Amino acid sequence: MRSYEFILTERAIHHPSLPVIRTTLQNLKSELWENDLVNVEIESILNARLRRFYVKFNEVSDTAQDSEYSNVGLNGADYNPSTGFITIGYTWHLAEVLNGETREYFEDFTRLLLAVISHELKHQEQTDKSPHNARNPQDPDDIKAYLSDSRELEAYAAQAAIELEGQLSTEEVLQKLKTERGRDELSLYSEGVRWYVTHFDSSPLLNKFFSKLYSILTTPQDQTNQ
Repeated sequence: MRSYEFILTERAIHHPSLPVIRTTLQNLKSELWENDLVNVEIESILNARLRRFYVKFNEVSDTAQDSEYSNVGLNGADYNPSTGFITIGYTWHLAEVLNGETREYFEDFTRLLLAVISHELKHQEQTDKSPHNARNPQDPDDIKAYLSDSRELEAYAAQAAIELEGQLSTEEVLQKLKTERGRDELSLYSEGVRWYVTHFDSSPLLNKFFSKLYSILTTPQDQTNQ
């Protein structure tokens, strides 16, 4: 079985705001979970608590294919460099989830919401470093070109790190990253990993994605604040 080693030329890290955003989401359980809220009430609470991080919510059509994200009522997100806001799309299904009417739990919702926010925060960082990064986005319908874009690769690595950290220990993930079989197993826990394993099997770009993921997972959180 092939074993992989990682040579890190540019260290990727978690966004420094993620720990406090994670804590904020965890502390919302008493307000959001099984309180018979409707979507407009849920949106109001989320907007009030996350606005300081420039995150807001907007109801959208339930057009996403079946996925972990659609199962918890999330459907897409966008970072607007003109306003600085990340907008999270949610569907009518969100109220069902947070009222305990589905198989998903509050922790599933917060893990995946944090993963989406992490993805968009990476785009925010990219734009802050280089304003031209806000222009000429790849067409998501051309999936291989879209995922090959270095901006999306970095963002999906950040997203995948949150997806995995919410379900496995860091040591488990790092061990699985060392082998092809382990990488395939990680795709069962992360949609970000699944996208890249599916479309870039055994390619240099796949190795670059996993190198970014490895870097995020092995950088101490306090270094992200430097």
